[in-house]
Amino acid sequence: MERAQDVERKRLVRPTVLDTEVPAPRPAEGEPAVAAGQDSSGPGESVVPRPREIRGDAIETAPTAFRQMFFDSPVAMGLADEHGAFIAVNPAMCRLFGRPDHQVLGSSSIPFTHPDDLAGHSGAGSLIRNSPHEAPQIQKRFVRPSGEVRWVWMSISHTRGPIGQEWTIAHMQDVTDLKSADLLLRDSEQRLRTVINVVRSLPSAGDFRNEMVHAAMRMIDADGAVLLERSDENASLVVTAATVPPAVGATLPWEPGSSLGRAWMSGEVRTLDSAAIAADPQLGDRLHHIALAAVDVVPVRLETDVVALLLVGSRTAPGPGGLDPHGMMPLLAGQTAMAVHQATLLRRLELLATTDELSGLANRRSWTERLPMLMSSARDTARILVVGLADLDHFKAYNDAHGHLAGDELIRRFGRAAGSALAADQDTGSVLSRWGGEEFALARVVDRIEDVEPALRVLGDAVPDGETCSVGYAIWDGSESVEQLMERVDRGLYEAKLAGRNRITFSP
Repeated sequence: MERAQDVERKRLVRPTVLDTEVPAPRPAEGEPAVAAGQDSSGPGESVVPRPREIRGDAIETAPTAFRQMFFDSPVAMGLADEHGAFIAVNPAMCRLFGRPDHQVLGSSSIPFTHPDDLAGHSGAGSLIRNSPHEAPQIQKRFVRPSGEVRWVWMSISHTRGPIGQEWTIAHMQDVTDLKSADLLLRDSEQRLRTVINVVRSLPSAGDFRNEMVHAAMRMIDADGAVLLERSDENASLVVTAATVPPAVGATLPWEPGSSLGRAWMSGEVRTLDSAAIAADPQLGDRLHHIALAAVDVVPVRLETDVVALLLVGSRTAPGPGGLDPHGMMPLLAGQTAMAVHQATLLRRLELLATTDELSGLANRRSWTERLPMLMSSARDTARILVVGLADLDHFKAYNDAHGHLAGDELIRRFGRAAGSALAADQDTGSVLSRWGGEEFALARVVDRIEDVEPALRVLGDAVPDGETCSVGYAIWDGSESVEQLMERVDRGLYEAKLAGRNRITFSP
């Protein structure tokens, strides 16, 4: 009975190639002739022409041993005829291709080759002929029926067929794991260069935050990125850069127990899947229209302090390594943390330069800068600019009765209440400032004349502890200067106080 191994070998080769007698090739000059069907290994064995580029006593003296080596080799091996069709393949080659032998025999390697590697296929013969002293090596990819791609190093050389045909024998080493590691290293190096380039560009970038979120998207092929920073009062998170909604300037309430709050407090990266995103009180409503499958919440840390959160999201579910398998986001965040921190300090310095320390409202300098802007806005939109001046009634008496600290607290509380009222109205066309002492100036752009006095009542409503204020106001005529306008407003305040205080008086 034939051994199962022998049966398998016969199945993996065309009978005319390795198992039948064939004429011996014509000997080279000076070499002894070898009769067909004979071999130095003994009588009765089929002759396998000795491959020209293959050396070794075992092959020269024992064709049977060669066949055994061919079929038992763990290295993928195949023999192709002069037309490039495989006429013998070993089991290792079938495993490499992921196909049974009958799908490989009679076919060239073209149907199994990755499309991007087909261009080099036709040049293999020339490559062999131009390398007479060694078997050239080719790196290429084969695609299995499942779509899996396998990288191989292939050594190829010519040998002679029974009647002198130019056949090709190929040895294929599966190097997919090594190639994957190499590609991973190159990918990591490329991503690291991206981080370095971003960091180098920060000092000259007009908007480094925008550069940061776009770099984050490029580095992990994300579908969106958002940068969040704490507001100056630490009462909310503010979107300071974004490639997707929520838009820049949007605020999210500060919630320590939320996913964002926990990431900020712990300083650790948190990964949210689609269910966690939908259930999150801060992110669910804001991100549902983007249909993200996963979001990484990456703390931007400066030493031990978190100064911002970088959110990166993908519409496709991540693999086992997550959205950021190479850990590039913490690296990017760490390298840009100093820029975020410096920008925060600069913003606070600018805020201090334009904010009254006691009331928290805009100071006189900020008023001087912003009032002309409101004038231009009113002129361009054909709306009404109303300017009022408020004075806290009997403030000196209040100070004398309760002390200067209580007087300061009254001003502080008035500033918070009036500022919050304007913010609640989402009134961007306004400016409220401390004019000096217990006086406050308000400018608002309104649509109708009926809206003028209601726009000024925010001042009286904001005075705490039952105290009152007097307000004088004027409507800009569209041509007068700031000085002329403020003179009229001041006259209105004088008339309000003269008439008994706690009232709003118009100055024509």
